[in-house]
Amino acid sequence: MMNIKEYAKNKLLLDGYTCVIYDGENEILSRERGVSFLLGLYNDSVNLKSHFAADKVVGKGAALLYVLLGVDEIYAHIISSSALDVLCKYGIKCTYNTLVPHIINRAGDGICPIESATMDIDDPDDAPNVITTTLEKLKNAK
Repeated sequence: MMNIKEYAKNKLLLDGYTCVIYDGENEILSRERGVSFLLGLYNDSVNLKSHFAADKVVGKGAALLYVLLGVDEIYAHIISSSALDVLCKYGIKCTYNTLVPHIINRAGDGICPIESATMDIDDPDDAPNVITTTLEKLKNAK
């Protein structure tokens, strides 16, 4: 029998999900890119205490949202150093495949806008508004 961590990592890496959140009974799955999925969970007041999250890419914005959501532990396929710092500061266990200085934007030519927008945030409670504003600006720029 696979443990919670192995199950979530396998769903992430083998089944094509971008985020798998699992507590041994209930799973929350996403194929969305970016932090919109996590922001939606936060806005819906989802409590992820006792959950393990496996995520393709964890930047600082996602890390701040994971703190607010209350996950116990995270596996990140790719994680930024600022995201790892946040998780360590708030006592969330984290394993990862690749540690990078920062998350790159989708065009591949600069820093991810959410990573950039949350760079100076120290209090997780400040993150949702900054992330929401940044996502709205990105949406309106298209």
